[in-house]
Amino acid sequence: MILIDNEKDIISLTQDNDVAILDVRTEEEYNEGHLDNAINVDVLGKNFKENISKFDRDKIYFVHCAVGMRSKKASGIMEKLNFKYINNSKFGYDEIIKIIHSGGK
Repeated sequence: MILIDNEKDIISLTQDNDVAILDVRTEEEYNEGHLDNAINVDVLGKNFKENISKFDRDKIYFVHCAVGMRSKKASGIMEKLNFKYINNSKFGYDEIIKIIHSGGK
């Protein structure tokens, strides 16, 4: 697992078509706003482990939530399930949106 803690990596990962963006917030939070092409899988949902197990373990993932705690938890679960390329954002959704709109500057 790689901790994404700089703005350039946020821009790069969110613009890369080979990267799957995982939004691990609740469905309600996701519906209030989400990154383009983000897939919502609620880490606090009772079926998270079962649902995430169906994903390709060889794909590159950018995992985020609202403030960074749930994405850390989700990334840890994914790591235990042998996902190879997990990029866990230290930035929450609102911060990521600001970074994208500023162009990472």
